[in-house]
Amino acid sequence: QPVSADRSVTLSSALSWSVVEFPLLTVRSPLGGGTVRVGEVVPITWEHAAGMSAESSCPPGDATRPTVQIELLRDGSVVTPAIAGVPDAQPPGRAVVCASHGQYEWVVPARLGDVKLIGESFQIRVSDLADPVDRQTGRNAAVSPRTFAIRGRLELVEPNGGEVWVVGSTDKTIRWRSWGDMGTCTLSYSAEGLDGPWRVIEDQVACGTGSPGSSSRYAWSADPDVTSKRVRIRIEDNDGPPT
Repeated sequence: QPVSADRSVTLSSALSWSVVEFPLLTVRSPLGGGTVRVGEVVPITWEHAAGMSAESSCPPGDATRPTVQIELLRDGSVVTPAIAGVPDAQPPGRAVVCASHGQYEWVVPARLGDVKLIGESFQIRVSDLADPVDRQTGRNAAVSPRTFAIRGRLELVEPNGGEVWVVGSTDKTIRWRSWGDMGTCTLSYSAEGLDGPWRVIEDQVACGTGSPGSSSRYAWSADPDVTSKRVRIRIEDNDGPPT
């Protein structure tokens, strides 16, 4: 150990060290990289630092309890309003979310505010409501690591299996329901089951009205001149994967 002229002793450490700040929040799901559909229930889950879990419950309006806000990002920008956890000063109707809960069940809407949600490049952000400034700069917040897509949902109602359609009949109707603001759809049929080949009936049919669960129909006026017990009908969004 070195000794100075005034005979005082100076001590120094032979080991280097550093301070690591662990994240306050970590988003566990959705991780991104896939597709969710309007009307689906998507679990949003997160882990939080011990400092945020001092209280096991946080009743609405109690600012002393640790709460989080859940937001949807598109291309890195916030889509308003928030999914959940809106502060009391914001419009009512959004749930207060406790940090300690670690999960929120999100029913994917067709719109968030005035924004249509059909598209690509979405992420989830969970942030600490205690400090909005830190939330804007990225500290005390966590974002799902990869982007995901939101697509509309289609449900074929008729035919639903078991029907007998006679070759040459002109009174057959294909019916379906839709969720989300989609554009046009393609109707196809296969006489060989799900493996196809698929033949196009119509490739520019309106998917729906945009209202959740809206019903649509298409009058198939020319059944194919083919007999089969394995006929399938398919409807697909022209901007998304087959349904």
